[in-house]
Amino acid sequence: MRRLPSTYQDDTPLAWQTDARCAETDPEMFFPEKGGSTAAAKKICSGCEVAPECLQYAIDNEEQSGIWGGLSERQITAVRLGKAPNPFTGQIAA
Repeated sequence: MRRLPSTYQDDTPLAWQTDARCAETDPEMFFPEKGGSTAAAKKICSGCEVAPECLQYAIDNEEQSGIWGGLSERQITAVRLGKAPNPFTGQIAA
C-alpha cells in the first residue's frame, strides 16, 4: 500500500476519512439510485489522496452500495472475489 499523506495523523482506523475529498461534497452523489450515473463521484475519487484506503475499507467491510475509492459496487465485488485486480496495488485477491 502507498504511503499515507502527511495530513493523515490519527491512528484510528477511519482517520483517513478526514482527508477524503468526498467529505467536502454531497454524500448522495456517492450513493446514486439504481441505474443512476456514477461519473461525478468517480471523478471526485480520482483526485483523492485516500482513495486506496477508502477502497480497502469497502473491501474489508463488504460494502454493498455506493462508490468507494472510485469503484462501483460491482467493481468492488470483483476485486474482493479476485476477479479483478485492486487498481491501487495491482494485486488480485486470493
